Amino acid sequence: MKIFFLFLFILLFSNIINAKNIKFTEYTLSNGLHVILHQDKIKPVVCISILYHVGSKNDFKSKSGMAHFFEHLMFQGSKKIKRGEFMKYVSFNGGQAGANTGFDETVYYEILPANSSLELAFWLESDRMQNLIIDNKSIKVQKSVIEEENKLLSCNNDSYRNILSRVIPRLLFKKHTYKYPIIGTLKTLNNIKKNDFVKFYKTYYIPNNAVLCVAGNFNINKVKKLINLYFSSIPKGKKNPYINITKNYNLINKEVFYIYKDSKINESSVFLIYTAPKRSDKDSRIFKILEYLLVKDDNSLLIKNLIYKNNLANYVDCVYNNLEDYGVFIIYATANKGVTLSKLTRAIDLEINNLKKTYISQYALNKQINVIEKNFFNKTVACVINIARAISSYYVYCKNSNMINEDLILYNKITPKYIKNILIKYLNNSRRIKIYHISN
Repeated sequence: MKIFFLFLFILLFSNIINAKNIKFTEYTLSNGLHVILHQDKIKPVVCISILYHVGSKNDFKSKSGMAHFFEHLMFQGSKKIKRGEFMKYVSFNGGQAGANTGFDETVYYEILPANSSLELAFWLESDRMQNLIIDNKSIKVQKSVIEEENKLLSCNNDSYRNILSRVIPRLLFKKHTYKYPIIGTLKTLNNIKKNDFVKFYKTYYIPNNAVLCVAGNFNINKVKKLINLYFSSIPKGKKNPYINITKNYNLINKEVFYIYKDSKINESSVFLIYTAPKRSDKDSRIFKILEYLLVKDDNSLLIKNLIYKNNLANYVDCVYNNLEDYGVFIIYATANKGVTLSKLTRAIDLEINNLKKTYISQYALNKQINVIEKNFFNKTVACVINIARAISSYYVYCKNSNMINEDLILYNKITPKYIKNILIKYLNNSRRIKIYHISN
């Protein structure tokens, strides 16, 4: 029995070691479609993901919400697939499908049992890449769906989501198109016409603006043949449509203060929003470490000192949104009864300033990096859609798919001194927006 458990331990340990080197094959078709294949025969499923390098930042002027609107249209039908039939094909074969639109990208995926026909997914995706039907009926149906999403956002009084999706981008990105909400507005949705969608489709939904990733249990040689069969004949777009929108915009150079009033809330909150490095910047890793250092467990600095020690807040969180052109780091705290937001803000600033004055210990740094590494593998290795999205994103934003293996190595090279220098550079009042969320 002891020998059995020893063997089991060695087997599990070897799987962990192998998991730290995620193997994949990649190549590019003559039409520019980049292909990434990650085989994992242990998984009972396989994921087919296509990342189009287009998001809400690419929405045409005065037509915000177009990229998200178009995501809906992609499920409406094509020359070979009748309206409303797309999801039926996938579910009938025991799978699931979905999509997501962000500021920089739109991702579509199917997850199927390993023993089902992968050819189905390639047929579905290739057909809507080249033969999507864009008609007024589909536009009308999906417009009503998205309008309802907009109304629900307002009617449900989701102040937190509204601040994150509408208020912060508008205050921070004065010139950049990140300032527009991904979902658009009722006004801008009415500005989008059929010809706009046709132009959008021909501009961005082309092979040389897409990454096809297959992850999970599949036969590599068979998949390569299927990809060639279904995608190689799709015409290449006239040019790669990516345009650098950054233009060295200086987002803010002094603190911006904004009061958001809401009569339906019982507790007041403060949002501190800092400009931060973009996704591909080496400094971006520091802000992932800060997330864990500040709020991710009961021993984190803000949780320990604001909630447990000084009883100033009942909730604290922070998030780093690493976009392609810029980064945004947000600290959010809800005040306890009787605590003013100015007092709560000073307490947060005190913790940040203490971090700037004293080095984080190497022990504390190693602990945070270990947690990041553990969560990374728990998230990616355990889920085929996550690993497909991770590899695709590294290829698009870092121009290097193997960053999925190199990234954690770079985390381990970070020093306490380096963290201190980044904190001093970025976490200062001249680079932030301060929002007080209060009741009327």
